[in-house]
Amino acid sequence: MSILSRAVAVMVLGLVGAGVPAAQAGTSGPSANACTLSAHVTLSPGISMTPTVGTIATHAPGTMTCTGVVNGATVTGPGPVVIKGTYGTGATLALQGGDTCVQGSGSAIVTASIPTTAGTQKITLYVETLALGNAGAAAGISPDGTRNGALFQFSPDRGEDCTTVPVTGIAVSSQALNIRSAG
Repeated sequence: MSILSRAVAVMVLGLVGAGVPAAQAGTSGPSANACTLSAHVTLSPGISMTPTVGTIATHAPGTMTCTGVVNGATVTGPGPVVIKGTYGTGATLALQGGDTCVQGSGSAIVTASIPTTAGTQKITLYVETLALGNAGAAAGISPDGTRNGALFQFSPDRGEDCTTVPVTGIAVSSQALNIRSAG
């Protein structure tokens, strides 16, 4: 088993074990039970079959939809999410010198504003990512101790095939984003 395969297996097993129990009213800190995420991210300078290192960022907010409780208040609907980070800088950097369309890794800060019964609550997640092809896993512990994990999929913008045209834009989605409060 390769180093990358082991790293992905560890992250996926960690995500399975990090399932979030139903959130309790009155809980302190971010404690949304389960969330989905959808956003468009721009990659600069872009990825191809040649290893590269670069940045990722949403230029328009995406959407995060959660259930449960955030900072002691019940979630009432979806909210905007912004993603900013790097690619080609994580666990696979030593293997190939950056990200390609085959595999990659990096880190990001995911910031969401979630509407609740007590007003809008801000959630900031710090994640490390691993990707194989068009799917990946993200996990992290934020400075306040909040743990998070997600499985995600992505697809390149129309006309960007990675072999002849580098990928500079991707639609990212996660149907399995779990957040566990530090409190």
